Amino acid sequence: AAAKFVDLVAKTTMALSVGGIFTVKGLILTTVYEVVVPVIWKGQTIGKKVMSIKFRRTDGKPVNLSTTIIRNIGESLFYVLGSFAVATSNRSLADRMAGTEVVDESAPPVSQDEDNPRDNARERLLRPTVSIRSAL
Repeated sequence: AAAKFVDLVAKTTMALSVGGIFTVKGLILTTVYEVVVPVIWKGQTIGKKVMSIKFRRTDGKPVNLSTTIIRNIGESLFYVLGSFAVATSNRSLADRMAGTEVVDESAPPVSQDEDNPRDNARERLLRPTVSIRSAL
């Protein structure tokens, strides 16, 4: 939620600098911010950078324009459908549609060694139990 707030302030400031939020220039600028910036910054916007989080594709491939477009469509649907759209997973509807997940960049990497129960327990502790979206 904090990353969304920082992004809202950034988008509003940029849109106001070109004539307003609901002007053609303002809408184009905010759309570019949501779609192109995460591609350039590898899954981050200003808000995500401030909060040390990013989204990434679950298949390990780089975030691309189609990923961010699908993710933004999913976020729009989320606002229409409400938080019940996140019922069965830690990933939001947008993340499931785009094949992405939100990760904490400041956390140390978790070992994928299934034979080591200590690593598996640590992974469960690091995994969020509530989606950022469902807290809204």
